[in-house]
Amino acid sequence: MTPPGGEPRPGSSAAVPRPAGGEEDTAPGRSTPDRGELGAGTDPTASGEGVPWATLLADGETVARYRAHVLRRGPDECWWWTGGLTDTAHGTFRAVSLPGRTRRGTVPAHLFGYRLAHGPDSLPAGLVVRHTCDEPPCQNPAHWLAGTRGDNNRDAASRRRLAGHALADVRGAVGRARAVQAAIAAARPGELDAAIAAALAAGNPSGAHQDALF
Repeated sequence: MTPPGGEPRPGSSAAVPRPAGGEEDTAPGRSTPDRGELGAGTDPTASGEGVPWATLLADGETVARYRAHVLRRGPDECWWWTGGLTDTAHGTFRAVSLPGRTRRGTVPAHLFGYRLAHGPDSLPAGLVVRHTCDEPPCQNPAHWLAGTRGDNNRDAASRRRLAGHALADVRGAVGRARAVQAAIAAARPGELDAAIAAALAAGNPSGAHQDALF
């Protein structure tokens, strides 16, 4: 599997990506409503049927814009999306501009990234991309797993009540994602990891933590 942007750079020594322009950019603290993807509905976990994935993924400028929104970190860490967010905290990426007043041509960032890592036809119809880290904005291919919508729902049901878990964040998924984006934007050189950790910890005021039992 080839991750977006090549091999991850361990730690946080890489420059923090800033919004690279386009409608998908969102300042921390403000989410962009999900307007759906090219040729599909509004579900950010849909498979993206009807999207010309091969054409989009073959365009170097489009791929570069996607990568500019990904904060690549260590191979086992979340790679945070720094662009726009849906109200479910999934990243939104305007892969192509199409005529009209809506955000046509906008696709879920993780669907673009999954196909960038595995190929344009790598996600069969009916399957979704599951985040094993339970962080919807995450763009690390190592944290993605294809499965059914039922698999995805069971993942959430089995972990959402674990104390200290991402799904139990008191701010909700989009509040958690916004807080991380704000921390990334404000972090001083050398303090990025600590800033992200503090932003995540703020969603668990009790400090309690419960590991999964499987």
